[in-house]
Amino acid sequence: MTSDPVRSLAADLDALIALLERVDEQHWAGWFRAARAEIMNRDAHGLTRILRAYGGMGSFNDLLIHPQNGHTVRFAEAGQASEQLDALRVRIRDTAELLRKQSW
Repeated sequence: MTSDPVRSLAADLDALIALLERVDEQHWAGWFRAARAEIMNRDAHGLTRILRAYGGMGSFNDLLIHPQNGHTVRFAEAGQASEQLDALRVRIRDTAELLRKQSW
């Protein structure tokens, strides 16, 4: 993470959106694209949007990148894509929680 958590969060969101678009996961790509726009406008609702994605059944936590889930990824690449997703998922949540605690 860079010394600027907002900049770090934006970079991680960019990477996440690119990954989701690459595998044709439009729902979550749109969700995080909207959150990123809000954050870049210094709108704290973007943090709320991010953190809301992580709860309940069918949430972002449940997303697994895999061809059987309709994603445009080869079976051999699904594991690596899911590992990248998991790393980004954790960093994004942690940074959003940090910013929220800072009353950003």
